[in-house]
Amino acid sequence: MLAGLSPVEGLCFIWSMESRNYHNSSANRNIMMFASVLLDLIWKYRNKPTAWEPTLAGWIKINLDAVVINDEASIAYVARDAGGSVIKWVAQRVSTLFPLVAEAFAANFAMELVVAEWWPNVVFTSDSKIVVDVLNAFSETPWSIASAIENCSFKLSSEACWSFLCTPRLCNFMAHNIARWCLFCDSNSYLSSVLPPIMLFNTSKWSL
Repeated sequence: MLAGLSPVEGLCFIWSMESRNYHNSSANRNIMMFASVLLDLIWKYRNKPTAWEPTLAGWIKINLDAVVINDEASIAYVARDAGGSVIKWVAQRVSTLFPLVAEAFAANFAMELVVAEWWPNVVFTSDSKIVVDVLNAFSETPWSIASAIENCSFKLSSEACWSFLCTPRLCNFMAHNIARWCLFCDSNSYLSSVLPPIMLFNTSKWSL
């Protein structure tokens, strides 16, 4: 019952128990457990990241994103070391009109890059919660991304030192902006370690 309450309802519930001198030991344990979980959630919400954060030493963090504008779609992924230095970034157009499919393509191609580069310890981050939840087996795979996700899941399961996390858009602007920038360029794909001017837009949405 307690787990179904919202944070506000939970606080009101705890207060009502206190005001009624609710002394049942079993109920008190449940109340205190719920209160600790509730406070932890509040802390995480108030302290959630608002900018890109580095990973652990010896690991590589790859932010990936996709953009669909009008009848065109592009993806981008940016690999950075623990110090925040860009190791490699990739941007390319993809053949889809669906944002979720493009996000799945981004995950798949990012993993292919990691395999090609022989990077052992990698954290992938995406602001697509659907893709992240599917890759972590938290939810079923939508049929529209089944093919791309199947390839990703196979790669992910065979690599013990890979992880896939969901990140807020505020922490993912570099990949997002590179994907947008790719749609306004002549070439269909880019792969480089040299930073383009668009890399400067790391904390806000880029537009022409």
